[in-house]
Amino acid sequence: MSQLHRFFVEPSLVSATMIFIPKEEAIHIFGSFRYKVGDMVEFFDGHGNVYVTKLIARDKAEIVDKRYYPDVPYRIVVAQSILKAKKMDFVVKRLTELGVYGMIPILTEYSIGSFTKERMERWRKLSIESAKQSRNPFILHIWDTMEFDEFLAVRWDSCSVKFFLDVFNEDAEPIKSFLRRHSGNISFLGVVGPEGGFSNLERSRLRDAGFVPVVIRGDLVFRSEIASLLLGGMFLYEYRN
Repeated sequence: MSQLHRFFVEPSLVSATMIFIPKEEAIHIFGSFRYKVGDMVEFFDGHGNVYVTKLIARDKAEIVDKRYYPDVPYRIVVAQSILKAKKMDFVVKRLTELGVYGMIPILTEYSIGSFTKERMERWRKLSIESAKQSRNPFILHIWDTMEFDEFLAVRWDSCSVKFFLDVFNEDAEPIKSFLRRHSGNISFLGVVGPEGGFSNLERSRLRDAGFVPVVIRGDLVFRSEIASLLLGGMFLYEYRN
């Protein structure tokens, strides 16, 4: 069987034998892609479940086969300082495609941009679309936006290794050696600063909270959205295979 187009369905719309197709996806399936009743398509629920189905109506598909993809053995969460709209969109899409587990939007001193409920909804839709395109069976888990103080107040015990990107610190450890030194760990929390970087006070408070300063490449300064992309790519290279 050739590779089937993949569409998204909320877990609540899946029964033991049937997919109840949401209206938005039905428009794509029968409008944009011009599928017909009787055709085969795939659905995924963003939690590792993928369903091979046969369309039996414009709002229903019969489950023919189900596959479950277990989560990767490591977990990386990126705490991303909020950027301007298009740059944050870029971060959400790229982190999803690279298989990053989650993103925590944080407001730091030099953050440019604001948080609204509409932006949160947009990020989730972008993650779903990126998961479809990349055939990642998982969507990005996105936390509610946090103020910097609020973020530091959380213990984050589920993340065994905590670090932040700090290109302005000469003592920051190269991330390549940092990741390999912690190769036995399975959960990471990395903090990426805004365009202007972290303030001196924020750097100090991150270190006091147990976050280790690391650098991607000491002789280059990357834009924030590119730093997040490189971070996700490095984890994909080091751990996914």
